[in-house]
Amino acid sequence: MTDPNLTHIHDSLRHLAVAVADLTPDPKNARKHDRRNLDAIKASLEKFGFRQPIIVQKQGMIVRAGNGRLEVSKELGWSHVPALIVDESEAEAVAYAIADNRTAELAEWDFENLAGALDSLTDSNLLDFVGFNEDELGFFEAVADTPTPSADDQSTPVRASEELDVTQFDAEQFAHTCPRCKLGFND
Repeated sequence: MTDPNLTHIHDSLRHLAVAVADLTPDPKNARKHDRRNLDAIKASLEKFGFRQPIIVQKQGMIVRAGNGRLEVSKELGWSHVPALIVDESEAEAVAYAIADNRTAELAEWDFENLAGALDSLTDSNLLDFVGFNEDELGFFEAVADTPTPSADDQSTPVRASEELDVTQFDAEQFAHTCPRCKLGFND
């Protein structure tokens, strides 16, 4: 058999290549990937390739982090993905999978810095690969165009337009939706 095509895997990760057929998606994965999420992962992988390995529990070759990337790799017809195989107990593997997803959720966007970063990509044709839709990009553009009120400014919030108050973003649209928050535990 000839070597598989691994050009979608960063050079530094190719030694971690594992056959997709040898991997088992986590049947109890607490994180679900809707079509929008899978399309965003797909766009990113097609453009940038694999730059980080998925995490696999050795017992059963169960994917504990990277199930969405594995699913998209299958859609793309890729035979191999980079995988870090970890020999740990079932409890440790499950705890890691939850922690990996939860710690990412706990981070918050700095909308001003994000708007600037996205603005820097407008001429590079890379905005299609970052996972934000047109409405979200429009919101960030409005944030970038809105002067930030000074700390001693007691006036009403500055509006980028009559329709969009960028000082009060739509929390439902941009907030994370972990089960804890959806159930109101943070109130």
